[in-house]
Amino acid sequence: MVHIQGIGGYFISYRQLEQWVAACCTLIRACRDLKALKLVWFAIEREATRYTEEAFNRLTEIHAQQQAYLHRH
Repeated sequence: MVHIQGIGGYFISYRQLEQWVAACCTLIRACRDLKALKLVWFAIEREATRYTEEAFNRLTEIHAQQQAYLHRH
């Protein structure tokens, strides 16, 4: 990850990005209520500029799935 003063960190390798996305997916799936999911998603959205569009779309899909699951249970 490269840090640019005033902008923050950006992934410089696909491998690091994939590891970060996998960690975010794990966090999303670990949420046991909608409040926790909302907090995790808010943190992910704050960092959205660090992701590729494809990676953010994958996280959005996982978020929607977990949200639907939690609404049903």
